[in-house]
Amino acid sequence: MSPFNGNAAEQAIERRTDLHQLLGLMRSVLLLGRVIPADGKYANSTACLAALARGYHDSLAAMDLCFFSQYVQARGLLRSIYEAGSIARTFAHSPKLAEKWMRGEWQPDQKARQFVANVMFADKPVEEQSQAKADYDEAYGRLSSWAHITTMSTLGYIEDLPDGGYTVQLEPEYNEETLESTLDALELEVLYLTFAARNSLNYNPASLPSEWYKIQEEIAAKIAPTYTPSGADWDSHDATRERMFANLRPNSLLNRDLKKSSTSYANLTSDESTRTELR
Repeated sequence: MSPFNGNAAEQAIERRTDLHQLLGLMRSVLLLGRVIPADGKYANSTACLAALARGYHDSLAAMDLCFFSQYVQARGLLRSIYEAGSIARTFAHSPKLAEKWMRGEWQPDQKARQFVANVMFADKPVEEQSQAKADYDEAYGRLSSWAHITTMSTLGYIEDLPDGGYTVQLEPEYNEETLESTLDALELEVLYLTFAARNSLNYNPASLPSEWYKIQEEIAAKIAPTYTPSGADWDSHDATRERMFANLRPNSLLNRDLKKSSTSYANLTSDESTRTELR
């Protein structure tokens, strides 16, 4: 080990083009929901975006910690990134849980992991559902060993002395091998975060351009070789996306049309609704 080495750390982080691309994919997802109009504030979309934003910022923070040789602290954030993706995906498809969370009710990650079996693997045999949940449980336990105060996350600060004693590390120390392994783990968690974002939007995949999916799948095939690319026709996807956006009505007309509709929520819950229907 050696004292802080900013130049070496910066170069190692700059070489991580896949990591930077994945962060770019997450940024583009968040930009989609950056400005939400008053009539678009729903619990599931709001909770999902908030959780994804947390995961994105935790990813940036972990990368910054790697630069300053704070590897244990960076690894401690990996579970947070994982949790952010898992719970965001769950909220996107479960308005009931999202509303509870928005009211301040704690939603343990156990529910997000159960969501994998109950929803994502709903059409699979029971054995596959159980295995999927077990895999997520194992990953969560592994990440938790770094997030909590365990021997794995603490004994690295104790260094042996030639006389058999030990001393305590007081300053961050640069270690190339530890830096690279931490960045490897960070890349995988950010990849997971992008898939959580993708699954959150799967009711409307045309929200993202085909290039987004292509970049994600290329990186996944490279750093997570057990992943099977979707095989989707992304050129056809782009044509569908362009057609959908060409037919969209401007947001400026939404409130006007809702005011005119006798079946809109605002009219149905107002005294004026009765008079509107009688005219």
